[in-house]
Amino acid sequence: MDAAHWLVVVLGVAAGSYLFRAAPFVIGARMKFHPYFLEWLVLMALALIAALVAKAFFVSGGKLSFANAPAQLASVGVACALQLKFRQMLLSLAGGLMVAFLLRLVIQ
Repeated sequence: MDAAHWLVVVLGVAAGSYLFRAAPFVIGARMKFHPYFLEWLVLMALALIAALVAKAFFVSGGKLSFANAPAQLASVGVACALQLKFRQMLLSLAGGLMVAFLLRLVIQ
């Protein structure tokens, strides 16, 4: 592919990204959604995040594996506890990562 083709690809991806990001603001400003639908959207986002986290924790090499589960669950537990106590996302993330790092050093 030459430069012109790449330019078309990049501009097409940028336009598509912009449309998907702007659509909720354009459509949402004109329409009122039912509260159940809005609650469903929030719950769907949480379910997708939970599925991604579960896959990252328990799937290794395409197979189900619980080898590192205790260390990973401990780090998530620390991050959740810090978030509930201090309500600081950066502190929670740093605490969870620190626990995960230290447990990997100790276990391996």
